[in-house]
Amino acid sequence: MSGSETMGQGRILVAEDNGVNQKVVLGLLRSLGYHEVEVVEDGQQAVEAVRHGGIALVFMDCQMPLMDGFEATRAIRADEAATGRARVPVLAMTANTATDDRDRCQASGMDDFVAKPVLLAELKEKLEQWLGAAETAAATENGAAAPVGAESAESVLDAAVAAQARSIMGNDFTLLVSAYQDDGARMVEQLHSALEAGDHEAVRRTAHRLKGASGNIGAHRVGTRCQLLEQEAAAGRLAHAALEGLAADFKLACEALERFVHGG
Repeated sequence: MSGSETMGQGRILVAEDNGVNQKVVLGLLRSLGYHEVEVVEDGQQAVEAVRHGGIALVFMDCQMPLMDGFEATRAIRADEAATGRARVPVLAMTANTATDDRDRCQASGMDDFVAKPVLLAELKEKLEQWLGAAETAAATENGAAAPVGAESAESVLDAAVAAQARSIMGNDFTLLVSAYQDDGARMVEQLHSALEAGDHEAVRRTAHRLKGASGNIGAHRVGTRCQLLEQEAAAGRLAHAALEGLAADFKLACEALERFVHGG
């Protein structure tokens, strides 16, 4: 996807397989004035996009189908070494923020780290750092960000994050909430099926995806439940009680988002 405004250094590439996260990151970038943005859904597509040229910076999700962000970054660095092309900054975007995850990102050839939920101020700071303050400031003049709202009393929803999403998405925020509700419901069902089948890896992958989407829309308690389920699955444990708690909090988060959409 790209718009009419062209960056002096090239396009921004967003490699992210989750539709909700794609919409949030696109909205954040556009609120900062960046409209030359290309979105791909897996690591193989990211490698091909960089190989074709014209990419100034990559935001790389770590957990994607076909080829994950770590392997994709290693492939990009190998291509650069073989062809002599200039190094393209690759910034990891992930809900995993532990030190060993950061070390893994760096070891694969990534240059920096952006934690999910992605916040506007941090994104602006990273763009200034890697693309240059002058270009980021010029872009911001063309698409100034709206202010973020205040905290909510609803413990299931981080209203500051939800307000950021609402301010950058505008009228499309309702569509974003609907996408989260639909995609999230499917992922909760997938988690139930994976637990019944004893498929720890499917539980871990699905919980990770739902954690990222939940964080970016403000459903922080769902994200916390997902992190616990992800950790339990990685340890080889089937956490049925954790999933029940997650499903209950997902329902509450959807209800809170409905109220938020309608000005609650």
